[in-house]
Amino acid sequence: MTTTFQPNEIIKELNNILFRFALIDTETSFEKFLESYLDVIIEKLNYNDELVKKKVMEVLSNINKRSMVTSNIQFPIDKLLSLYHNEEKSMMVKNFAIIYIEKGFKTLSSTSKVPFLSQITKDINKLQSLHQDIFCHIILSILISVQIPKNEKEKNELFEFLRNEKESKVILSFFFDFLITPPPPDVQSKAIIGIPPCHSSVSLQRIMGKQLNKYDFNQLNERKLAILNVLSCGVIQQENDIFLHFLVASVDSNFQEVQKKAEDFIKRLSKVKFENSELIEQMYSIFLGSQAIALKKPQQQPEIPLDQRRQEASAILKERILQYFCKSIVAANQFSLTLHVIFDSIYGSSTTMKLKQSAMIFVQWVFRHSSDQQLSTMGPVIFSGLLKLIDELENSGSTSKEVNELKSFTYMSLGLLCKRNKDLFKNDIQLIGKLMKKVTTEESMVAISIQDSLVMMREAFIEPSKEIGDQLIAILNSFVHGYENSEYQIRTTCLQWAQHCFPFQDIRSRYISLIFSGDSRPDIREEAKRGLEPYQHQGNMMIPSTIEESKQIYPDFKSLLNYIIDRREDLIKSNSSGGKSKYFQGGLQIGFSAMSYENMLELLRKCLRKSALSNGQTTSQYVMDSLDGDSIEKYLSFIEIGLQSKIGDEVALVSSTSLLDLMNLDEQVIEQFAQSPTKLSLIEKLIQSSKPLFKDLYSKMIGLISFYFNKEKLHELINQFMKKVEFDNDVIEVYGSMLSLASMISNFNRKQQSEKINQESVVKKFINLIFERFIDHNNQAIKLCTVQSIGLVGVYKSLPFSTLDEKLKIISKLIQLVKSTASSERNLAEGSIQALGWICFGDNDNDSKEFKEKVVDSLFELVNNKNEEMQFTIGETLSLIIGGHKMKQSIFPFSPFTTEEILSEKRKEIEFLGSQSNMLIDNNNNNSNNNDGDDDDDESKNIIKTFNRILTNYFSDRQSPITRCSAGIWMVCLLKNFGKLSFVQPQLPLIQNGFISLLSDNNELTQDVASKGITLVYDSSIDPKFKEFLVSNLGKTLSGKPTQKAPGSTELLPEGTINGGNKTGSVLTYKELTSVANDLGKPDMVYKLMNLSTHHQIWNSKKGASFAIVSLASKAKDELAPLLPSLIPKIYRFVYDPNPKMAASMKSILNALIDQKDLFPQYFQPILKEVLQGMGTNAWRVREASCSAIPDTIQNATPDQILPYLEEIFYMSFRTLDDIKESVRKAAEVSMKSIGNVSARLCDPAYTSPSKAKEVLKLILPFILNKGISNDSNEVKQFSIKQLVRISKSSKQLLTPYIPDMITVLLESLSSLEPASFNYASFHAESMNVSQEQLESMRVEISKTSPLNDILEVCQRYIDDSNITQVLANLNQLVQFSVGIITRVGVSKFIGALFQSKTAPINDLPEQTLTKLINTMFPSVIDKSPTIRKHFIVALSHILSKSPTKLMGQLLDRISSLVSPDSDPLQLEDNLIIVGTIYKELFKNCPSKISNFNVDVIPFLYFYKSHPKKEISELYKSIWDDNSIGSIKLYSDEIIKLITTNMNSGTWSTKEQAALCLSSLTDDIRNMIDTHLPMILNLIVQGLKGRTYPGKDSLLGSLSTLSTICSKTIIDSSGGNNNNNNNNNNNNSNGNNIPTPSEIVNIMFNECKKNDLEYKRKAITNLSIILKSFNTIDIYDKVIEEFYPFVFNQQQSTEESMNVDSKDEIDKDELKLRPMKALIRTQIYNVIGDSFKASTKETKLKNLSIADSLLNNLVSSLWSEQQSILYALSCFIKAIWSLDDCSESGNFFLDETNIIKLFSTIAETLNYTKYQAVKKSCLDLLEDIVVTGGKFKIINSNFDKIKFLITEASKKDNSIGVQVDKLLKLLN
Repeated sequence: MTTTFQPNEIIKELNNILFRFALIDTETSFEKFLESYLDVIIEKLNYNDELVKKKVMEVLSNINKRSMVTSNIQFPIDKLLSLYHNEEKSMMVKNFAIIYIEKGFKTLSSTSKVPFLSQITKDINKLQSLHQDIFCHIILSILISVQIPKNEKEKNELFEFLRNEKESKVILSFFFDFLITPPPPDVQSKAIIGIPPCHSSVSLQRIMGKQLNKYDFNQLNERKLAILNVLSCGVIQQENDIFLHFLVASVDSNFQEVQKKAEDFIKRLSKVKFENSELIEQMYSIFLGSQAIALKKPQQQPEIPLDQRRQEASAILKERILQYFCKSIVAANQFSLTLHVIFDSIYGSSTTMKLKQSAMIFVQWVFRHSSDQQLSTMGPVIFSGLLKLIDELENSGSTSKEVNELKSFTYMSLGLLCKRNKDLFKNDIQLIGKLMKKVTTEESMVAISIQDSLVMMREAFIEPSKEIGDQLIAILNSFVHGYENSEYQIRTTCLQWAQHCFPFQDIRSRYISLIFSGDSRPDIREEAKRGLEPYQHQGNMMIPSTIEESKQIYPDFKSLLNYIIDRREDLIKSNSSGGKSKYFQGGLQIGFSAMSYENMLELLRKCLRKSALSNGQTTSQYVMDSLDGDSIEKYLSFIEIGLQSKIGDEVALVSSTSLLDLMNLDEQVIEQFAQSPTKLSLIEKLIQSSKPLFKDLYSKMIGLISFYFNKEKLHELINQFMKKVEFDNDVIEVYGSMLSLASMISNFNRKQQSEKINQESVVKKFINLIFERFIDHNNQAIKLCTVQSIGLVGVYKSLPFSTLDEKLKIISKLIQLVKSTASSERNLAEGSIQALGWICFGDNDNDSKEFKEKVVDSLFELVNNKNEEMQFTIGETLSLIIGGHKMKQSIFPFSPFTTEEILSEKRKEIEFLGSQSNMLIDNNNNNSNNNDGDDDDDESKNIIKTFNRILTNYFSDRQSPITRCSAGIWMVCLLKNFGKLSFVQPQLPLIQNGFISLLSDNNELTQDVASKGITLVYDSSIDPKFKEFLVSNLGKTLSGKPTQKAPGSTELLPEGTINGGNKTGSVLTYKELTSVANDLGKPDMVYKLMNLSTHHQIWNSKKGASFAIVSLASKAKDELAPLLPSLIPKIYRFVYDPNPKMAASMKSILNALIDQKDLFPQYFQPILKEVLQGMGTNAWRVREASCSAIPDTIQNATPDQILPYLEEIFYMSFRTLDDIKESVRKAAEVSMKSIGNVSARLCDPAYTSPSKAKEVLKLILPFILNKGISNDSNEVKQFSIKQLVRISKSSKQLLTPYIPDMITVLLESLSSLEPASFNYASFHAESMNVSQEQLESMRVEISKTSPLNDILEVCQRYIDDSNITQVLANLNQLVQFSVGIITRVGVSKFIGALFQSKTAPINDLPEQTLTKLINTMFPSVIDKSPTIRKHFIVALSHILSKSPTKLMGQLLDRISSLVSPDSDPLQLEDNLIIVGTIYKELFKNCPSKISNFNVDVIPFLYFYKSHPKKEISELYKSIWDDNSIGSIKLYSDEIIKLITTNMNSGTWSTKEQAALCLSSLTDDIRNMIDTHLPMILNLIVQGLKGRTYPGKDSLLGSLSTLSTICSKTIIDSSGGNNNNNNNNNNNNSNGNNIPTPSEIVNIMFNECKKNDLEYKRKAITNLSIILKSFNTIDIYDKVIEEFYPFVFNQQQSTEESMNVDSKDEIDKDELKLRPMKALIRTQIYNVIGDSFKASTKETKLKNLSIADSLLNNLVSSLWSEQQSILYALSCFIKAIWSLDDCSESGNFFLDETNIIKLFSTIAETLNYTKYQAVKKSCLDLLEDIVVTGGKFKIINSNFDKIKFLITEASKKDNSIGVQVDKLLKLLN
């Protein structure tokens, strides 16, 4: 500091100050001293002179000592703060200044501190840390006293420092340290004080001082609450800045109130961004303390001093922080901090069980959301930590609930870690073993968690290496056996691992599946059976194999067999030492459960066939040539186990089936059984069974085995069976013997060794015997056995009958059985049909043609049978009969399987091996290559004949549907068997046309059969050119065009046959398929598609399954593969066709072509393009199908997939939503719901990345706004609104750029969405007795329920600095140009809500913007519609509440012009209502702003609250009363000025208003009227001049009121000359221009002369009042002149009598006026009395006759008039008898006559009146007579009369008793 003073002078100045200090004797003087000198003294420290500084210190020392003994001394804080903030001052000056600032605030009152808040916080970030702390403590002391303003602007001004980033950072840091400070320790406690959590030594002293006692508990609590109150008031917009403060406060259990407040507020924090890295780092720092800083980048961080190292958080705070970490992906990726947090929570010294559980939840969160890089780094460390924790928990031995929960979390964490980092686990097989072992030992809750964890770990071991796989199998096998009765979790886990980790061909895995397929739990059995069918792995899941069956790899038969046998032997050995096994039955240990054993045999059988195919052989070739004898022997032995055991029939059945199957494959097995009695004894058990199925198996076995018996044994067996058949009556015994003997005969015939059993004698006898004895047996089983036996005997050789009649007898019987049982006994009928076929097939005699034709004809007669499966049997039988040797390969009488099952297996062999197999059953062996020369033989002719017969007789549309269906089935069977024969080829076009004709049938099976048949036709054709012809023929036929003629054929179907018929069948389906094939340029594809489209359940039956031989599914896939991108989309669309049959057909095609899971990943775009194209086609079916397809198509689409098509999806959906076809519209509604769900999800940043969500939103939102809400279709509008609601809720901040446009469109749409009926009602409101305003109000109320309002609310939340300008610009446009009351009201409401919003940035809007908005809105404020006006006024008030005061003044000027005296009178009243409403809302919403204009506003309100129109006056009165304006003392001059202006108006209405207001003002300022008396009086006088106008009567009362209240002032102002009229000209002598009393009386008297009776009455009344006030003004003569005729007209009765005939006139005029005249007369009597009383003595004496006139009128007058007359008499008596010279001798109305008349009249009135008021007036008059005239003798002499009179009166009326008593006392 530069100065001219010398140190000595400064010291001298200081000495003078010190001297002045010594003179201080009071606190007041001390404060004055400090105010004057303290800053000056401290400022001297700025000098660099030691003597000066020493002297300053001396002075300050004295001040300090004095202040210590003087409490509550006030320091000059403002000066000290100015000194402190002076940048030129040295730091020493600042140090001393802040000391006294701190002292000053300690003594300052609470309210006095608040104004210094802004000075204290100014540039606090620039101060040194110690000073910052002092100021922060001061800030806290201020905050506890602050009342937080409700007004946003005031609040922001008060806490401006919190809006400054730099200043707030310092203060918030201090606040945080304060909030984490615990209460001080008890003074009496001697415990060592430690550093509390989150604090360091320095930070704790910063808050609590070095002695840690700065604040007690209550002070801490008070200040913490103040901090939370300030932080939660909304000043700080960034919730991240204050989140941590509330977080630490929410766990502060020491301060319950603080904790509760923090918890409540933290629930309302909705904008905390947990992905903010800065916030997460702060939370880590709180959690770990100072070590978190060192862990970030250790090499870059300087070492933190010991006293500054912060402690870690408390356990409960750590737990809470972990909860929020689990909401942040950033938190999961903060390696090494994440690692330290986890280990600290688990192993930290202060950890708790809850904290450990929270840590494990966080671990799971980390494993789910951390990046691969982070996880690879910290995964191994966490892994070891988890294992260590598990070991610790195990060793603890605790089984509490908390420990178990922690275990569960830990195990689940292991599983999640494995899902993310499989390399950690895939070699640790020991861990898997331990975990599986724990599943069996842990409690249920923990075991389930371990099981779930193992499920997740499983993925790391899918298809492991050989070493790991062997170890894993060993572990799994250890749990396979011996755990049957333990917890099922381990069995489930073991099974799942076996199946999910190893491929289907793994024999060890299959063994485990086989074992568990016999488990006691159904769910485990079902899961195990899944493992017995081919499967594949998809991630961690196991799904059915999608590999073609021919390519599916099965376990090797030999390896699986050996493994099973080895494992069985091990089990038997392990069980032998412990007694009998669980599976010890019949002296034999099976080793497995029955179900497991069954499944083993079934799987072995499948594997045997698959192994053969994989070896390039048929099954029989493989068994005989490739399978070694040892394996066959093992397999046979394993099968025999089931036959030896007694577990149950199911085992025996499976074993027998397997054995018979093996016999058919290997003749050596048959020989073994033939040569071994032991083995024969095994199968003999079967025939002893009571079940026919076992007897069937035995009969087939014995039929095969018997061929190898020697002659003796064979004949012995034949005789044994024959004997039972002939003599045994037990049908069960007969059944097995009969069937066995028939099988033996059949086998010998097959091998052409029939002579061995003496064919002629034995067979003939056998057939005759069973035919005669059992063919008509009542037992159905034995009857069926008989039929089958006859068929078996005749299948390979003709029946041994010499004559045709014998054969026909049997044939006829069988035909009869077929016909009689076809409908009731299906098995018997089918058995008979099969027997007929076999007999016909085996009969080669010359006479066979006749009975074969008979059989065929009988079968054709069954065409109307409804049993579809039987029709397949008939078709196969017809093929057998007419095909002869061509059907040789279709007969399998000795197989355990059905013909269909065998053919299916043979087909698979053909497909896999090709034509080289000798076992092929395909017709290639029997086709034209070998049989071209046989076209004309009998069999060929029969085949052609049968084809033609069916086509000609049964395909006609004249036949019944059942007939056509049966014929179709037969044709399919024939075509399957003979279609590729050369002689059949020319018939194929006819056959195809025949099948086409069946397509139009309504029967679903008929359509499927036709489709299958058409496919077979194409497949049967061997000429490529002929195939082209078939394709062309099919397409034209389906299109209804003439079909071509193939060479040598005729047209079967005429033109239009298909299209002209019924279209409800599958014709449409196949036409579509044809169209699809043509579109793809592959017309022949239609056959493949037709085959794939069949979906009837019959094809899944045994009969229908045989037609899989012609299935083109596998071939079609390969052939169609190049065309799939074009084909799949078209087929997919047809899946949703409205025709359910077409949809089902197309679904079958789609499922055959592609797996559902691959559909969208491969073909999403082509499908979506096809569907969108279909939505715009002309065909309604296609549009409906496309709409129906949309939901499934887009359901799981990714943003990248759907984004290019999103706009088109919406566009086409909007079109279909307004489709002409109702079904299309309904489908569109469903699709729109799905589109809405998907688009809402895509716009939600919680489900979609923000960048993609923005792209989607950019596409969707403008489209909906521009083309959705404004669409003419109501459905589209409604959807668009609903979608906007969803998008607005899901998109959140992403909406920000679109808010202006959204607001505009939504507000404009409010009116367009209103029902049209309201427009009609608005035009007919009058006829409906509803006002326009009521209707508008109703419309507005209804509009409140519109969902658009919800969207607008959401839009308002996302208005920020980036869009507020455009929003206001759009609102300006809407205010100006929007139409429709609902839209306009909506605009106003939105503006109002916007300016009330706490989030919208409206506080800092430019004045120009606000001015423009207000100016734009003003025309709407004065709109014709009251509803629009009201809402815009409300909005305007909210705008002004956030606007500069200047704008308020401009608006008030503008609205004042609406009600100026020059305004249109017709519009004035409406404008007054408008202005009143404006003021009402302004006072309501911005009272502080409008209060600045009270000098203009209050007079205005006061003036118009006296408006003559009630509606207006009540409006202004409500404003006045609601806002408690009250006193008008301050504004009375302005009010008077306003009244004066309006009083001078040229319009009577304005004068009326002014008069009414003046009247009110007179009443309201009674107590201060003297101040304004001249002006008011003159105003009244001025107002009373001229004609009578409405409201003028109010001035009369005002004048009388002033005359009463200010009578003395008026009299004094007139110089006391108020007694005559001659002094009127002297009233201005004093310069105050106040009318004299005489002038006032005369003015009022003149008003009494007006003709208006009502006005006259009021004037007379007020004249009476004025006369009482000015009781010396003599106007009696004028009164006599003006009023006597009115009350004392002697001619009145005469006039009335003269006009008595004018009844009508009296009724109309007089009768109306009489009441008013009575009132006037009443008031005139009062005026007469008062004027008489005020008159001069001469006037009084001159008019004594008035008393007589009054007495004359008294009795006959009305009661009200009587009162006034009595009052006038009283005035007369008092005036006359009070005269100084009054005596009985003079003429003073004291003569006897007058007195007698006086008393008699009073007495008469008192006696006859019934009105108490009149009686009391009489008594009052008597009292006045007694009091005033008691001095006269004549009056005294009448006292007795008076006593008598009043006593009698009181007897009649008790109510006057008190008054009577009073009068009696006077009389006494």
